[in-house]
Amino acid sequence: MDHFNDKGHLTDEALSLYAEALKLDQADQAPERLREHLEQCPHCQEQAMALYALIAGQDYSELGPHPTFGQDEGVATASTLKMWFRPMLLLLMAVMALFFFRQQQKQSAVEQNTPASVPSADTDSLGAAVPLSPPQAQTEVGSRKPESSSERGIAKTGENPKPKTEEALLAANFTPSETLEPLVGAITRGEGISEIKPINGAELKIGEAVVFSWQTSVAEPLTLRLLNNREEEVFSRSVVGNRFNSPVKPEPGLYYWKLETAEDLLYVGKFLIK
Repeated sequence: MDHFNDKGHLTDEALSLYAEALKLDQADQAPERLREHLEQCPHCQEQAMALYALIAGQDYSELGPHPTFGQDEGVATASTLKMWFRPMLLLLMAVMALFFFRQQQKQSAVEQNTPASVPSADTDSLGAAVPLSPPQAQTEVGSRKPESSSERGIAKTGENPKPKTEEALLAANFTPSETLEPLVGAITRGEGISEIKPINGAELKIGEAVVFSWQTSVAEPLTLRLLNNREEEVFSRSVVGNRFNSPVKPEPGLYYWKLETAEDLLYVGKFLIK
């Protein structure tokens, strides 16, 4: 079986085969070329783990021996192949449809969040003007404080100063989490994790791709979770191997990331986007 398509990624059949190997706890019996590719390709990792998540709870006891894993005689019958691969093909089609649907949603969200023009600071339409800070909101209209000479100068030149509330919101994105900060750098299992990147406290630039990597003896797939400083989850992915490229480019702020097994928290790290 040729496991790769013309773009160098795994075929649908290869993704199905690896998902079945995980479900049967026989990932080490998957073809070596397939396993080596999954360790280096986040794109195929995501699709394989999404397919595994769909079949993990399925009852395959009535399907008989797997055509590749578990055949005593090493030869799969045509009926066995049909029983296994028909439900897997249907699940794979569902995964691919969900993947493309999410991609379209992300594209639509980007287009909707792109402002057509910069709104005027004097407009009174809902959501268009920057809200007043508390001291300004409490000032009576008839007793408004006269403009300073610097403010009059800005008004004359047509410049629009950056609202103080926006600066305050940006600063709030870097406030450490009281819950996660004490856990940063902690390794909670005896197998150990080393060569961890990004290192704790790393400062990355806006738009720079975030690459997570580590070395560990833990054999099972790990879950990587990225959270902002308000402990809101940015994304969560199952990872096969020891490297993962972030599917999003975070906005400026302080972020925490976790490595977990199905039962344990292995590691907590943090980095900043400035």
